[in-house]
Amino acid sequence: MGLFRIESPLPSQAFRTYALRQPLATHWRVATCAEVDCPRYLDGWKTPLDMSTQDGQNAAAWIRQSGLRFSEEVTGPSALTFRFPAGQLCPRSTPGHPKRHRAPLGRPPVMLRFDGDHRQRIGNTVLHGRAEDWRDDFGEHLDRAAEQKQRG
Repeated sequence: MGLFRIESPLPSQAFRTYALRQPLATHWRVATCAEVDCPRYLDGWKTPLDMSTQDGQNAAAWIRQSGLRFSEEVTGPSALTFRFPAGQLCPRSTPGHPKRHRAPLGRPPVMLRFDGDHRQRIGNTVLHGRAEDWRDDFGEHLDRAAEQKQRG
């Protein structure tokens, strides 16, 4: 399910957008299960597999050779469930996993302002280097918008 937005009847040019961003490449690092209180690490997890499929058979072979601690339980005619006890690294600790655990580096966010909205950026993007400048710019914009609204 995508992001829900109420579309404005006004054009993109009528908006100014302020954003705080924390890019993955510059503001986050790979983290361990213990560092992020991973529920699988803390509580363990189970993986049900359909052994009638090649994917299920391949996954079972990988698990059996993974070095992880587990128990196997037959849960149906062609179903097998692997149960992994707490205290071991989960699949998200595997290098190359698309959703690896991440922890923030503690860097301040990138502070941006651009004319336009999510539909279209218009003109230049302003990158503020100090939080005070971004906050003041945002506050001044809100003051101008409130004055325009009062005037009608």
